[in-house]
Amino acid sequence: MSAFFNSDYGFSESVCRGSAASWLTASDYSQLVQCETLEDMNQTLASSDISRYVAKVVPAGARLTPPLLRRALAASLKDSFGQMRAHASGKLATFLDLLCHPFMIDNVVLILVGTLHGSSLDDILPEAHPLGLFDGIEALCAVRSVDDLYATVLAESPLADYFLTEFQSIAELSERNVELLRAQLYRAWLEAFHAFSMTCPGDSPEVMGELLTLEADRACISLVLRTLPQAGREATLSIADRKQLLPRVGILFPAYADLMLAAADADAIRSIVDAFEEYRAPLAAAAGDGNATALDAAFFQQELDVYRSTFMRQCNFGVFYAWLRMAEQEARNVLMIAECIVSGNRALAASSFIPLF
Repeated sequence: MSAFFNSDYGFSESVCRGSAASWLTASDYSQLVQCETLEDMNQTLASSDISRYVAKVVPAGARLTPPLLRRALAASLKDSFGQMRAHASGKLATFLDLLCHPFMIDNVVLILVGTLHGSSLDDILPEAHPLGLFDGIEALCAVRSVDDLYATVLAESPLADYFLTEFQSIAELSERNVELLRAQLYRAWLEAFHAFSMTCPGDSPEVMGELLTLEADRACISLVLRTLPQAGREATLSIADRKQLLPRVGILFPAYADLMLAAADADAIRSIVDAFEEYRAPLAAAAGDGNATALDAAFFQQELDVYRSTFMRQCNFGVFYAWLRMAEQEARNVLMIAECIVSGNRALAASSFIPLF
């Protein structure tokens, strides 16, 4: 099995593992949090690829800012991913293309919400993630309904199949409904990606099954908590509507998902999920903050152990998935430190990042 796998996919995998070797180390982060300005930070990163991309996005004579740094980090991620995609073939090529679809979904939502707020395409597109660009995306600014969205833009896009699955009907493109659309598209993508991963070669079904179970269960818990009825307010979504947004993979769906959907508050949800030891720590860590960002960070801390172990295994596509998730976190780490420096809160910078190794 390993001989055939390495013959077909070994070079792309070596590119992936080699790219991971360039990630920032604990020593690099300890130096970054000591920086007093973004210029100091850029000099500290001088030996990394990040500094090279900063030079490309910062106009001559301009100062580095967090938004410009975000673009540099996204461009670096796109090019590193592009090197793997350029050498991929067969099922790996499809697998890597599917990994880009969540970025496309985020870009669709970004442009639709920006348009609803009256922003111009020139202001919105620079904020779009380069891994999520596709032909015709600019036409989203003219969309006024879900029917228009599919017929004029997405019918010819990589996201078209997700609109053909069963999902809630959305009458108009309000900001709230656009977020519902995001959840529906993401659910359809995750289910399709899981199904495809089960057909991939080597140990990919086993490894990706574990990785996508974590992702699906995290999405399930996070969505149920975010859509809890607010005290004193009428519920905006019925239990049936909320269930329609949940990915139908993972160990929580359907039985435990049904129990969580019927729960009255966050404490009741925690008591239900307490049956799964692997999910107790993330929920406990986020309990004090009570927000989605804290919950996602707590879950990522747990998922990171699985991503690291994936790099120790051979003959599977999971290493590409783990690479992308860890590369995204490195970008978030650098950006969080930069924002702490700009805000003058250098003390917070030391605790604002999650080391990859």
